[in-house]
Amino acid sequence: MTVTDPIADMLTRIRNAIMVHHDSVLVPASKIKLAVARILKEEGFISDYEVIKGKPHREIKIILRYLENKPAISGLKRVSKPGLRVYVQKRRSRGSTEASASPSFLRPRVSAPGRKPGARVRAANSCVMYGKPVLE
Repeated sequence: MTVTDPIADMLTRIRNAIMVHHDSVLVPASKIKLAVARILKEEGFISDYEVIKGKPHREIKIILRYLENKPAISGLKRVSKPGLRVYVQKRRSRGSTEASASPSFLRPRVSAPGRKPGARVRAANSCVMYGKPVLE
């Protein structure tokens, strides 16, 4: 089956797993999904993730985080969609008032000068997470 929006598919799988209180969820692996999983872990929304190598394709096992039997992620929203791209200005960073108005924006980290934005930057601009992240 062909997936037209793999990030939205990943977010939907996470959302569905949280609704039925699963400990983990499997999603097909790609560079952009690994970048999203890495950011989710750094932000404290998930406990961990690991790449499972198998045939015919690799998968990412995302271990969900629960706090006092409540999920750390209370909402997921895909902002930049294939049919409606949303671009973020470079000046709007984590500390700005617009970004801090919502519970938690996944924002790109500042990259080294002269480097092109990679999967991490594209992943960071694509979705919004709501909840109570736990930083360790």
